[in-house]
Amino acid sequence: MSLTSAAEIAIAQEVQHSFERKSKPALHTVEYAARSVSARALNGDYYDFLDISAGRMAFVLADISGKGLPAALLMASLRASIIAQGPDAFNNLPGMLKRVHDLFYESSPPDHYASLFFADYDERVGCLRYVNCGHVPPVLLRDDGRVERLVATAPVVGMLKNWDATVDEVALRLGDVLVMFTDGVIEAKNSAGDDFGSDRLIQIVRNRVYLNPAYLAETVIQAAQAFSGFCRQDDVTAVVVRAR
Repeated sequence: MSLTSAAEIAIAQEVQHSFERKSKPALHTVEYAARSVSARALNGDYYDFLDISAGRMAFVLADISGKGLPAALLMASLRASIIAQGPDAFNNLPGMLKRVHDLFYESSPPDHYASLFFADYDERVGCLRYVNCGHVPPVLLRDDGRVERLVATAPVVGMLKNWDATVDEVALRLGDVLVMFTDGVIEAKNSAGDDFGSDRLIQIVRNRVYLNPAYLAETVIQAAQAFSGFCRQDDVTAVVVRAR
C-alpha cells in the first residue's frame, strides 16, 4: 500500500469512527448495545440508534455486499440516506425505506446491494415495528425460553428496480432479549468448513443471558471469532436489546 493510499484509508477510518454515536437515546424499558469488528481496515456493516421522539427510537443494522473501501463507501451512502429522512418519515416505514432503496439503487453499481433491518420501538406500548430487507433474521429470545425469528418482509436494498416492503411487529416484554447480527457472525467457518450458525448463537445467548447487552454482544462476537480461529473472514456485528 502506498503512503498516499494508507493516509486515505486512515482518513476513511476516522470518518467511520465518527459515525459511532457519542450518546444514545435513553429509554426506560430497554437497554441496548452493539459490537462490530471489521474484516479489513474499513467496515461494510452499519448499525445505528436513532432518536425519533420521547420514548421512541429506531434500531438499524445493515450489511453491505462486498468488503473494504467499496463497501465502506456504500455504507456511508446508505447511512446518509437513512438519516436524511428525518424522524417524521419513520411514521411511514415502507415509504421511508422505499426512498432509501431508490437512492441506494441509483447511486450504487448494479452488483451491489445491502441487507437492512430497521426497527421502530415505542416504549409507551412496548411495540417493535420492523421491516427486514433481506437481512439474516434477528433472534428474539422470550423470557419463557421461546425463540422467535424476525424474518424478511422486503427484498434487499438496491438490487431490484421495483421494490416494496411490509411492516411486521412484535411486543417486547420484561426479560426478552433481541439479538440482531450480520451474516458474518453465523457464517464464520472453522477449519472443517462448518458454519458457526444461528443455533450455536442462540445457545450462547441462553447461557449468558444474565450479561448486560454490551457484554452479551461482545461474547457473541468473541465466540464467532474463536470458532473461526480468529481468521477475519467477514465483517461481524451484533446488536443486543434487552427489555427491562
